[in-house]
Amino acid sequence: MENRIDYHSIENQNICEKLVNRYIIGGPQTSLIEALFRLKDEGNDVDVPSFEDRYPEGFTADLSTGEWTGSYSEKEDKIIGLRLLLSDKEDELSDVQDSEDGYPDQLVVDQLQKEIDELESDIYDLEKADPKYPEVYEWWMVDSWFAEKLKAKDEVIIEAYNNTYWGRQATGQAILLDNVIGEIASDMQILAGQANSWS
Repeated sequence: MENRIDYHSIENQNICEKLVNRYIIGGPQTSLIEALFRLKDEGNDVDVPSFEDRYPEGFTADLSTGEWTGSYSEKEDKIIGLRLLLSDKEDELSDVQDSEDGYPDQLVVDQLQKEIDELESDIYDLEKADPKYPEVYEWWMVDSWFAEKLKAKDEVIIEAYNNTYWGRQATGQAILLDNVIGEIASDMQILAGQANSWS
């Protein structure tokens, strides 16, 4: 059984607070960043990423909701893979239907047709899927080293005017309570009882 770390114990909260205080620079920058994004989206020449470039590259698809996150190339690769599989199934169905005795096995035909229909449906759903982006509630200026740690956890990180900003996907609680902060602290082995504990 895996030993779970309680990121929110009093001792670990104190450690996470030290981590936040060390690597998050100043207060929230949400108003500034959102204003810059609006200017960029209106076509102004401002030093912030375009809408599509603001989000992590990880790919997930939820065909039941028709949403995906990640790069278009990964989505296209997935569609190409499904089309290749579809082509193989169609060839297989054609071979079964062209049996030498003229009487194809109907159970096999039905099963292959069902698989083909499912593949066609999956391809259609992926082609029509709308992008789903992480919902950023706050923007915080962070140290570039810490930004890399956040990026490794699929957090939204942007560069603007020689600064690095983290798009926090939580609000209403102290940053030190965000799970991503606890995960980074755990990865660094600085939590209570770990090798490099800051307690």
